[in-house]
Amino acid sequence: MTRQRLAQYASLKNEVVNLEQKLLDLSNKRIKSIGDCVKGSSQEFPYSLHNIPINGSDPEQRKRIERVRRILHKRRSELLAQLEEIEAFISGLPDSNARQIVDLKYLQGKSWNVTASHVYGYPCGDAARMHINKFLSRL
Repeated sequence: MTRQRLAQYASLKNEVVNLEQKLLDLSNKRIKSIGDCVKGSSQEFPYSLHNIPINGSDPEQRKRIERVRRILHKRRSELLAQLEEIEAFISGLPDSNARQIVDLKYLQGKSWNVTASHVYGYPCGDAARMHINKFLSRL
């Protein structure tokens, strides 16, 4: 696992939220209704000819929406798998300080100084950053 990959966590999470909003917008999207008229006659005598209106939805628009929905679901699944991989890596770290630093910095998006303050009790971000650099270089 690299620092760049860990730093992507927040962006991946935001992208998942955006995709879920797009999927919600698609499910709320109204499919264009199309209509037409056909000619028919009465079932009983005098069998007079009259127009019968028919209505339905646009099948092409429905197919396009379904294609986009499948693409978004696939991308969302891939992103969720990446998020799970990062979270599994973090939970599997044997060093408690490293776990806390990675969680605070990369998952919660805290600054280095705030992260160091939580982990070490004093706001020296360099200590936390150096700890993670050294820890990740050993992996």
